[in-house]
Amino acid sequence: HIDIAEQVLIAYEGSKAVYATLISSGRQGYTTPPGLFRIREKLITATMSGQDKSAGPYEVEEVPWVMFYHEGFAIHAAFWHNDFGRTRSHGCTNLAPVDARWVYDFTSPKAPEGWYAIRTEGTWIWLTS
Repeated sequence: HIDIAEQVLIAYEGSKAVYATLISSGRQGYTTPPGLFRIREKLITATMSGQDKSAGPYEVEEVPWVMFYHEGFAIHAAFWHNDFGRTRSHGCTNLAPVDARWVYDFTSPKAPEGWYAIRTEGTWIWLTS
């Protein structure tokens, strides 16, 4: 469960909360979409790029622990800031690298040993605002 208003992610096993951490979701003008989604693709690293309305184009290579769940939206590590608990992203859900790794390992689909990525439906993600 990702609570966009509270800027927190809580992982559950059944109804028991097993992990909680702060996030940074989409800042003003870059809304993180609420809804019920499934992780559909996981990558050890990915290049994140896009257009910032004020700063122009951006590209960040080797973004770790990427979990795509809806269109181009993903949960992933953010090593370029330490401002978790506040909106900051271009719509993705940013986590501290150590938290992103934990969530990546906890969620499905699980990539077989030695695989770089996997694409198939996995863990449900519920984003509320």
